Amino acid sequence: MVSFGMAVAIVEKSNTWPIRRHRIRLQLLLRKIHWKLPQMLFCTTCTSFHTSLISDIIIGLIAYSHGIFYFFWPFSGFITCGITWFIVEFLNALDTKIED
Repeated sequence: MVSFGMAVAIVEKSNTWPIRRHRIRLQLLLRKIHWKLPQMLFCTTCTSFHTSLISDIIIGLIAYSHGIFYFFWPFSGFITCGITWFIVEFLNALDTKIED
């Protein structure tokens, strides 16, 4: 849920305050790694996959510091990607029916 919310905020609300300045900083950071990486921030499904991996690494580090074993991150990225894709496609299908 955290990664889905972050993906929606980064992609769909990217031009509004206060998300805009953080997205620009993130794009500059990603551009330093590879020039194609900032293009990912225009796709909600792609961004949800990567935010899921990053948030799970952070949760895993917090759990590890408390002595808890947490191993879910390889799967959660694909799960979040699938859920995000389903929601986007479902809303697009509803939107086309309303416009017709």
